[in-house]
Amino acid sequence: MAAARGGTWRPYKELLATVERAALYKKTPEVFHELEVALDKFNPDFITLLKNPAKNTDHREQLKRAPTNGLQLAGFTEKQKLPEQFVKEALILSDSLELNEFVCVELLLAGEQQQPNFPGLTRGLVAVLLYHDGRRCLISALRTLIQSREGITWTLGLYEEMTQLVTTFTDELLKEGLVRTILHQLEHLDVQNELDKLERGQAIGDERHKQQLIDFITDQRQLLAECLFCFACQSPLSKSDCLQLLSFLKKCPSTDADGSLDSVTLTLLMAMLYCLNVDPLDEAADMQGSFQEEMFPLLTDHSFIPEFHLEIKQQGTWENQGMCACVRFAWALVLRTCSQWPNIVGAVEVLEKDEEELDLAVQENVLSFLRHSVVRATNFHQEVCHYFFLSPLYRKTDFVTWTSGVEDPVKELRNHGDEVARILQAHLQDGVEPPAGLLRHFEDLMRMIGELYENDSLGLELAVDFWCPLDASSFTPFSPYDSSRISPSFRPHASQKQVSLYKFVRLAGDLLPAPLFVPYIEMLCGLSNSPQAAHHCFNLLKSTANGPLSWDHFFASVKQYYMDLRQDGANTVMMYGGLQRETGQVHRPRPTNRNITPEELEGLEAVLKLTERIADQDEIARLTMCESQAWLPIASLFGLLGCPVPLRLKAQILSTLAAFAKSPEIASSLWHTLELSQILQTVQTAGQAAQQGGIQVELNELEARSETYPETRAFLKLLTNLTDIPLPANLGAGYRVPGFEPYLAFLRDEVFLKFNSRGYQDPHEKLLNVIDGASSSLEYLSVTSEGREHLEKAALLCLRMIEISLEKQEKFVDLYRSVAQQSTVMISPLEELLLSVNPQTGSPDYLLKIMKFVSHLHTGAELSLSVVKILCLVCRSITVQRHLVNLLTANQAAAQKILIGFVDQLDINEPEENLGKDEQELRNEFLDENSFGLSQIRNAVRQNILRLVLYSLQHPSPNLAHFLMGYELRKPVSKTNLQDPGVLGASKTCLHAVLDILNREVDTHRGPSCVTDAPKFTELAYQLVYNLCANKDTAIPTLRYLRTSHDFLYQHLQHLPFRNLANMNMGEGQPPVPMLTIVNQQSWLLKTAAIELRMTAQGRQRSHTQRLLTLLMGEPSAQTLMGMTHFPEVVPRRLEDDFTAADTSHGGYPGMGQTQTRRKLLAILESVEFCQDVPPLLQLNYFDMAVTEEAIASCEQKAEDGGVTLCNIPVLHKLLMSEIIGAQGTATAGQRNFLLQEVKDILHNVVLRNKVRESLHIKKEAFEAWRRVIEVTLASCSVDILPRDTRQTIISEVLQDLLSKIADENALPELTSPVSGVILTLLAHLRQSTIPTAPLSTSGVDSTGAGRPVHPQAGSSLPVGPSVAILKGLIETVLRCGGGLQRVRANLYAALLYFMQTAPESESTEERGVMKNVLSLYPGQPWDTSILPVLSSYGEPFMDTVCRDSCDGHDVGRMLAFSLLDAIIAVDWQHRWLNYLNLKGYLKHMVDGLAHEDHMLQSMLDPSPEPLKALYIYESKMALLTRVAQSADGAKVLLQAGLLSRLAECAFLDHKPEHDTAQRLMTSGIYAHDHDTSAVLYDSFVPTVLERYRQLLTPALKVSLAMLTSLGSHNHKEVASKVLHFVVSHVDVFVSILQDRQPFQSSGSLKELCLVTGIVSNMALTEDALIADDDLGQEQIQLRGPLARIERLMIGLLPRYCSSDSWEKIIKSVMEKNGEEPGAKYSLVAMETTEKLQRICSNVIGYCRTVMDSYGTVPSHCHALFSPSLTDSLARDSRLTREAIRSSTVVSFRLQVSLGLPVTFMKKCCDQVFQTAELLSQTRVKLQNVTELTSEELRELNQVQHGGAVQERLSTQQRHQLAQKCLTQVVQYKTQEISAQLYNKGFLLTYSTDIIENCLFILWRHLDFYFLRCIPSDEERRILAGPPLISSQMRRLHERQSLTEASVTSDPASEAIRSRESVTREDIDALKREAASILTETFLKKLVEIEQTHGKGRTRVGFIQVLVRRIKGLLTIHGAPARSEMTSGLR
Repeated sequence: MAAARGGTWRPYKELLATVERAALYKKTPEVFHELEVALDKFNPDFITLLKNPAKNTDHREQLKRAPTNGLQLAGFTEKQKLPEQFVKEALILSDSLELNEFVCVELLLAGEQQQPNFPGLTRGLVAVLLYHDGRRCLISALRTLIQSREGITWTLGLYEEMTQLVTTFTDELLKEGLVRTILHQLEHLDVQNELDKLERGQAIGDERHKQQLIDFITDQRQLLAECLFCFACQSPLSKSDCLQLLSFLKKCPSTDADGSLDSVTLTLLMAMLYCLNVDPLDEAADMQGSFQEEMFPLLTDHSFIPEFHLEIKQQGTWENQGMCACVRFAWALVLRTCSQWPNIVGAVEVLEKDEEELDLAVQENVLSFLRHSVVRATNFHQEVCHYFFLSPLYRKTDFVTWTSGVEDPVKELRNHGDEVARILQAHLQDGVEPPAGLLRHFEDLMRMIGELYENDSLGLELAVDFWCPLDASSFTPFSPYDSSRISPSFRPHASQKQVSLYKFVRLAGDLLPAPLFVPYIEMLCGLSNSPQAAHHCFNLLKSTANGPLSWDHFFASVKQYYMDLRQDGANTVMMYGGLQRETGQVHRPRPTNRNITPEELEGLEAVLKLTERIADQDEIARLTMCESQAWLPIASLFGLLGCPVPLRLKAQILSTLAAFAKSPEIASSLWHTLELSQILQTVQTAGQAAQQGGIQVELNELEARSETYPETRAFLKLLTNLTDIPLPANLGAGYRVPGFEPYLAFLRDEVFLKFNSRGYQDPHEKLLNVIDGASSSLEYLSVTSEGREHLEKAALLCLRMIEISLEKQEKFVDLYRSVAQQSTVMISPLEELLLSVNPQTGSPDYLLKIMKFVSHLHTGAELSLSVVKILCLVCRSITVQRHLVNLLTANQAAAQKILIGFVDQLDINEPEENLGKDEQELRNEFLDENSFGLSQIRNAVRQNILRLVLYSLQHPSPNLAHFLMGYELRKPVSKTNLQDPGVLGASKTCLHAVLDILNREVDTHRGPSCVTDAPKFTELAYQLVYNLCANKDTAIPTLRYLRTSHDFLYQHLQHLPFRNLANMNMGEGQPPVPMLTIVNQQSWLLKTAAIELRMTAQGRQRSHTQRLLTLLMGEPSAQTLMGMTHFPEVVPRRLEDDFTAADTSHGGYPGMGQTQTRRKLLAILESVEFCQDVPPLLQLNYFDMAVTEEAIASCEQKAEDGGVTLCNIPVLHKLLMSEIIGAQGTATAGQRNFLLQEVKDILHNVVLRNKVRESLHIKKEAFEAWRRVIEVTLASCSVDILPRDTRQTIISEVLQDLLSKIADENALPELTSPVSGVILTLLAHLRQSTIPTAPLSTSGVDSTGAGRPVHPQAGSSLPVGPSVAILKGLIETVLRCGGGLQRVRANLYAALLYFMQTAPESESTEERGVMKNVLSLYPGQPWDTSILPVLSSYGEPFMDTVCRDSCDGHDVGRMLAFSLLDAIIAVDWQHRWLNYLNLKGYLKHMVDGLAHEDHMLQSMLDPSPEPLKALYIYESKMALLTRVAQSADGAKVLLQAGLLSRLAECAFLDHKPEHDTAQRLMTSGIYAHDHDTSAVLYDSFVPTVLERYRQLLTPALKVSLAMLTSLGSHNHKEVASKVLHFVVSHVDVFVSILQDRQPFQSSGSLKELCLVTGIVSNMALTEDALIADDDLGQEQIQLRGPLARIERLMIGLLPRYCSSDSWEKIIKSVMEKNGEEPGAKYSLVAMETTEKLQRICSNVIGYCRTVMDSYGTVPSHCHALFSPSLTDSLARDSRLTREAIRSSTVVSFRLQVSLGLPVTFMKKCCDQVFQTAELLSQTRVKLQNVTELTSEELRELNQVQHGGAVQERLSTQQRHQLAQKCLTQVVQYKTQEISAQLYNKGFLLTYSTDIIENCLFILWRHLDFYFLRCIPSDEERRILAGPPLISSQMRRLHERQSLTEASVTSDPASEAIRSRESVTREDIDALKREAASILTETFLKKLVEIEQTHGKGRTRVGFIQVLVRRIKGLLTIHGAPARSEMTSGLR
């Protein structure tokens, strides 16, 4: 047996799950196989149903020896030793349950495992529960199998193979005697006996445990009975089985105390009736069905009828004679039916006894038994199979259609009833008692029919069969049930049965005797249980032909009663039962009697009940009654209320009025009639001491004395219906203050507050202190306890009052405070009142009492729902949260029970029903059990529990959510260590319950079943998991628990997208799954996955991150494509290992070949829809469109989650209806129906709008969730987890999918707009992944000292196709999006910009990286040339779009458009875009815009500027213009556009601040004490004034420098002239920069100086050159002065920026300012500063060369700048302080700067080149061996990247990556540094060549001049007096003076000439000696070596060797050795 092998619980649970799955998933092949295996395995268990494995002596002995010898347990290979206590418990369990010892061991082990799910119970007690739960599961599986049989009553729609399997299996069970087994178990399975056995073994715990056992045993008995019932329904039992069932029923005990049958007996009786049912054969014959006689043993077995008839005849053997009569009654119907069947033989004599059996059944009071014992049974109208219970009884009413000759049974019953009525009437007229024992069978029949059909809980409306009007005249005009208005071809045909039933209803009322009047009215009342049936009944009684049975008679009698009772009447008569008091001379026994007799009272009450039912069900009848001027029911009933009639009649009158009050049209008049009638006295007359009458007096004096309160209850019902519609504004006007106040005071003061002081005759009516008393009482009351139901209902209503008050208190308080006279009254919110002290307990425990309701067993779901909603409302307050946590922590026992209660509310396994129903309706009408099922309410409970947790999580910790979820409350929540239930004493919490539900079937290919079974709950559950993971307190423990204990995210993510899962699990006949809810589930899950990826990646949990990435982004395996869902557990070390080698260029793209499999991430994206159907426009005829739209907008409000704005439909409906009511009049009376129809149209359209908004919001959230995953993955996952090649492939595929989705013409902009941001992010990551990096390898270097260049890392190449698709998709999207989507366009421009920046930086093909082939759209061509055809293919539309956006549009869009143009022009070697910009005037517009922007840019320099958008736009524009200026054609265009002229006119460039304001404030110490202000000054987002100015100045300098370098000042003098004009226009700025008066140097100031010196140097204009110009005009003459000033300042920069010591000081100060320690080996700040200093030095030295060559390159025209001295030059020049330089004159300055300055600097440069080369070589070696660096080296390099702060949490791989990045930057800087020393190829400098070359050239020219050309001042006169020996070679010192006679004496050149007068022969000789000693052969060889070693990559020919050779020649020929010869010659 399966039980013996695997226990008695778990195997049966699995069996039940398999069987239910087979019934749910109807067409899944594997489910069929699972079921087949399970049935074969558990076949013995079904045959021996509930038979325990017998106890075994050997097993018992082995168990006793288990502590020492061990015992072999399932799942263990070796014997396990068991503790002594465990063995004792197992033996006790075996004795108590009479179960095998080994099975008890397994059961006890299961109990120990499940113990955490049952807090407070021992493992033994849990094992007992599991034992009975397992038995229940076994029987439940059997019942489901029987229900799955194909039969005659129902079908589950299983496919044929499944049905055949189940039917064959169950047939075999029947053959094995299953019926006998079931009946045997029912006979011996008794609740009390089982409890007694367990009690003897002490196996019963507390009351809760006992109640659970009772429930399990009761369920087993009920399930056994239902198994027989299902068998009988589907295929009637055989003769033997029927006889066994009949024998069992004979032994069933009599009825319960109330006379009704218990549930099991009732079910078996129904099974018996189904066994005797042959009606399907008749129905099949009528419907031409396929039923066959072989399906009915009663017809096929010829001995069935005689033997069964014989068994029935044994009447005396029945315990319950009523059941005997019931079976006999059914048997009579069977005999009557079978007698008409021609194929029955051998039972003719029995068949003729049908009438005899019927008579016997009637004589045995079968109708009374059916009425009192069956129909009134507690569960008759509550069972799931309610309809199938009703069907047999409905057939029992069919005997009214039984005709047999002249007399039929119904006529006999009627005749007998008439005779009994005459006897009763005669006795009553004589005033004597009627004889006892009169049989009232016809009365019982009518009453039974009324009670049978009255309760239609399932809404079947079966009573409609009794209403089959034969003529159309019986319908009310415009009735919706009038079939005469329907085409005859579509009218339903009434069957003979319906005709007979309707005939019975009509004939039963003909000539009706008085005693049968009330039963007949009660039957009509029961048959009017639906709107259609009520309407037919109303029409039946509307006819006056019915005499006393008509509405005319009813209302006339009521009116007459009123007239008689309010005054004396001389001519009144009372007839019993006739309800008439008519005028006339009739004999009256007591003519002065004004009272109503009991008989009249009963009749009047019956009529009023019928009137109430009709008015309640049928609105048309309700309105017709009230509008009839002949009937006037409202006036008559109110009048009768004021008469002295019994209280119960007044109660019925009020109930009838309450039914009329359901129509708003009637309710308004009812209010005024109620007010005028003063039933409740609302007007106190002057001088009246007390009330004279009315309901208040009757309540206090009559009802309180009798302890019954029918009138008050009915009055409350009336007020309830009246208040469902708005109260009349003028209620009570003219008599009192208008309003509801008197009625509220009565309810509050007289009814509610006094309820506890009154007595109650019926204990069910007695209210308790409900919140306190019910909370305690329900804990101990069982389900069957008397009064429990009423107590629950009272508690529920009290909780509902609290709930509604909490919902409406905010609005009430606002309204109350808006009234001026009430503003002084203090109002406390209800949640504050609930926090007050409870006087009964002395502690503030109101909320704790309320919460206890969820912990009670069998508490109604409505009660739990109300409790949870109350908590949801009050827990929005932080105070309440803290209060609840304090209560729960102070009372651990109560807290544990409450937690168990919440867990139990979540642990339900019921699918969600009525998914179309709004939960708001459930909130308003949950008491209407006819509309909402128990399953729906239970699902609403657990949904609201999750909402409660979500609300609470928003509050500070600890809160209620932390308690329910199991987090720590007494210490920080983040320190919680979540465990599975039972581990380390952990209890089961709501978190465990939620995860258990989510994880159901998650390990199967079907995925989590909750996704489709409970979609709304699943959505909330996933949202809860996300919030727990996103909350800062709960994130770490939650993620850790999900990751380690459940593998939650991986298990659930593998089933995405859920849309496929929902489609797969959709079975035939199942309701559609709400796809939007499914999408929401997916969104929350993906958001959680994004958090997990981020956390694991940051926490260096590499395996977890990589496992998720493999699932989401790996290529699907072949097994997955074949349907296999098991993912490999072995995770590859790198994600790229999981990618296939297939070429992705041919997959997934149109026209590119085969179809490619999809990554899961792309499949999820594909499931997100970007299209949306929109509702049609409103078409209104009566309402104004604009006003209607305003009304709709006024009713919009945020949803509870705050995500989407929806229109409140009820509020809008109320508003529209008020408009209709306000417009009512004679003109609109005829249009009312049209107005109402238009209101419906408006509401329908608004509903569609709400759906569209909700759908759009959900789709946005779905994409947002997907976006988070992809962005977090790319941002958080390092290269070792997500390799570069893989990253690029994924980005490429995702981009193509995104662009293709938004390319859909049906895609809405609201959904496509967020995509642009994702595209931007993806391309940013794509750009980042294409940046070349050095590989982490261990390869060595070559033999040369410097080593080879390190190539960037390159991976596998991607095909051309994806890049084409990406670029084209981006451009097409830009062209497609309109001007209104500026944010989208901005994102797309930025994306295009990133795409343009992905160009490879290396010139070598091998160094172009993995994106080389992707971005080179045409193989074999460079990237910049291959991209142009794609850009050009879109022609002018794309050009015009980008250009327009750059000139006009959003500021961000303009900036990005400028940047995009910049990038395009950079690769546009054909100048198409430049020509377009020029021809269309866009470039001219940009240049002219500088003048318009001047004022705005000036405002950018204010201390508190406006938004800086103008500044950033200016920067972007100038960057574009700089890019244009970098080509000769572009520079010419800009020159023609007047750019330099516009810059010269810009006034904002002249507003240069002297110092950095923020820095001056900080250094002054003014804000040193104010940390906040100082932090703002340093860290503010807004740059300082000086920084902003530099942002304005730098672009202008760059564009000027670019134009100079592009055109060349020598070749294009116009540009030099324009630049000079620009410089002179802002000369103060240039002078200020060149004066270099900064108190300290910064990176900005150095960059500024670098650009200015570059412009001056490249301008190549000096004062001398300007004077020498033949075309000198007046304007140029005015430029001489500023130019001379600039020249002096440029030369004045030499000592500071051509000195290595000065460099060191500057670098040190900049490093200190940036927080770095001076002398750091790998300081990037130092390297950047060195680069700037090199550029400044190169510019200054280059300008010195320009000044020297100002008269041309002829040696005699050399303009000497340095004095002839080389010795001690460094010390002498370094002593020239800045003050001395500023205070000295030009003459003295030039004499002081010696020629040793460039020589010394050149020597330092040579040494620096070799040092840099050595460091570069070492760095390259380290870069190639990064993985071998020591920890100290890694720390040092990481500090460089993190500004001196090492990130301790970095992994080794990340440290290596940072080190690699740092070393790569060092290599780049050092390479540039060497290049700058030799030749500067960057920064737009092409004229200035290099530092060493220029210094060497300056040295050579000066040596040449001083050695050969210069005439010493002390020899000038002598030489001039002698013969001109060397006149052709030597120039006279005064020659220059003669050439410049026009110049003024203050001219700098003149001063320079005069300065040479101080050069003596001694100075020249000293120079020669110094040159010979300083310019040594070693030094000169070193210069040559530098050029040969490091100058190989230069782009021009070097001149160092040439200059060295010439210098050597000068030193050799004219140096110190030739001095004596020269001297003698001269002499």
